[in-house]
Amino acid sequence: GQGGALVPLMCVDKTPQELASFDALVTEARQFTAPGHDWAIVFAAAMSGTLNQAPSSADAEAPLQRMVDAIKGGAHGAFIPFDRQGHPVRFG
Repeated sequence: GQGGALVPLMCVDKTPQELASFDALVTEARQFTAPGHDWAIVFAAAMSGTLNQAPSSADAEAPLQRMVDAIKGGAHGAFIPFDRQGHPVRFG
């Protein structure tokens, strides 16, 4: 509601089994956030794997970088944004 630019602070790949809840994500993100650089929005996306196998962290590296680059460029329509409470955010 205040305007500004979206600047990614970090990115991480997680399987559904590695993240018990949105609160767990917030708690983990707090550990890696530099003082004075707290986050307001998190973008989520999903990746498909192959038959009976989830993508590895190495498989996720290039798509994550493309996601970061897209958000920096303002092209975030393919990702789901959430606020710190886990509520979806609508831009525009």
